[in-house]
Amino acid sequence: AHSFGTWATFKLGNSFFLGQQIFRYGSTAAYNISSINAFILSANKLSGNLPPDIGLTLPNLQLFGLGDNNFSGHEKSPHLWATLPSTLILRRNMIKGSIPTALDNCTHLKILDLGYNRLTGPIPKQLIGLFSLTDGFRLGPNYLSWPLPPEVGNLKNLRQMNISRNKLFGEIPSTLGDCQLLEFLSIQNNLFEGTIPQSFKQLEGIQELDLSSNNLSGQIPGFLGKLTLLHSLNISHNMFESECILNYENNRLCGGIPALQLPACPKMVKNKEMRPIIHIIVPLVVVFLSGVLLLACLALICYRHEKSQLHAAHCDLKPSNVLLDNNLCAHVGDFGLAKFILTSASVSSHTHSSSTSIRGTIGYLAP
Repeated sequence: AHSFGTWATFKLGNSFFLGQQIFRYGSTAAYNISSINAFILSANKLSGNLPPDIGLTLPNLQLFGLGDNNFSGHEKSPHLWATLPSTLILRRNMIKGSIPTALDNCTHLKILDLGYNRLTGPIPKQLIGLFSLTDGFRLGPNYLSWPLPPEVGNLKNLRQMNISRNKLFGEIPSTLGDCQLLEFLSIQNNLFEGTIPQSFKQLEGIQELDLSSNNLSGQIPGFLGKLTLLHSLNISHNMFESECILNYENNRLCGGIPALQLPACPKMVKNKEMRPIIHIIVPLVVVFLSGVLLLACLALICYRHEKSQLHAAHCDLKPSNVLLDNNLCAHVGDFGLAKFILTSASVSSHTHSSSTSIRGTIGYLAP
């Protein structure tokens, strides 16, 4: 009996999709459809071993997606890896054990994603040397160890590689620089040591390079600044020397630690001609606004002293007693020490009165 229960499927051309459903893997009947070329069972609760005869039951398969499930292993069956599709997505499962060496039979494999599993052991030389891998190669994060095989240089057509967050150690193979079509390379969070290979200067198409959180040391090579397409470089959390000999010809790089000697990353860096103008305009605006506020305060004081019916002397005018409203209009506050000057036509002298009932205020107090 099958344990799939009731589930929804839809077919698009020769593709078969099952996503966001809840069932358990218990039979090969669900994928025994030899004509389809794309078969996706992602984001379910499938468990157990991977289907052992997928290469025979689906000979025309080009895309096989079992990501985001609970598969825990694979049977040692030659049929499982004999005729794999060009795209194999097994990320975010619980697959344990080593990577099968039989993957060297997958001569049509272009994209392989085994990230976010529990794989251990070394990366097989047979896998790392697949010429067919072009669009994506991801093995991280896992628990893979041992040095990275020098056969990695055989991936001459590969554009994206992610082997981050494993336990790979030793020096970075200089042959990695032979992968001259690489656009994205991440080997962060491993145990690599030594220096950045000089062969990396051959990665002229690299756009994102992440070597962070390893044990790399030595000086930061100057050729990194000459990789003109590079827009994201992360070499943090290593043991590089503070002295930097970078000679940047790549104007896309900015920010970072002071040792990198990179320019800052303000939004106006794209228009360098505007920067001197801004340095002139901003002080002028500040001076102008300050003058406007000063004139407003003087006008108010003059009104209180001379033109209002009740003359007053503030006696405590200072910046903290000048407040601005939402319209940037100045208001003089805190008349607690003000002197009221009473005048009369029949009196030849002035009579002074002090607001002794209030001594200072917090915030604005109208006169």
